[in-house]
Amino acid sequence: MDLGGLSIEQVGEAAREGDQAALEELCRRLRVSFLVIAKRRIGDEDTAEDLTHDALAVVAEKIGTISADVGVLPWCLTVLRNVVGNYYSSRRRSERLGPWIRGLATRWHGGANDDVEQARDEIQQVMPRLSARSRQLVEWTMAGFTAEEMQEFLGLPSRNALYMRLYRSREELREALEAEREQQ
Repeated sequence: MDLGGLSIEQVGEAAREGDQAALEELCRRLRVSFLVIAKRRIGDEDTAEDLTHDALAVVAEKIGTISADVGVLPWCLTVLRNVVGNYYSSRRRSERLGPWIRGLATRWHGGANDDVEQARDEIQQVMPRLSARSRQLVEWTMAGFTAEEMQEFLGLPSRNALYMRLYRSREELREALEAEREQQ
């Protein structure tokens, strides 16, 4: 089938029906537009390239699952929007998390070191020593989950109950880190 004369919707329909050549053509056509949109939203060309690649991978993987009443182009643009949105959510979580890890690193190293990556590595090293409950809360904190999300996931009746669990988990983490430092 000659795909050159078809609209993007027609190429998308063929891709949805399993035509591999149509899928490749769809991704080729979308790539330029996705890259322009992602670069405009993100501002960084390398990150925009990564997000474009991620969005096209989702399109290639999931296009066969969308229903016939959904337009292919709007669906593809929604995929890109979601990938960019996930990037921003992740970045916001990292921005919220950075000061917490830096604070821990500064306290552990006596104010001499605020290397976030080193602190992350140290935390990961002692994670097996923590109780399952503490390990879960530390992982969620490092992933940037909000207090509201953690309270909901755990089914706790109050925010104070969550804060008490977080406090105990941080204390357990602090003790494990101190024990690790003493062994070195």
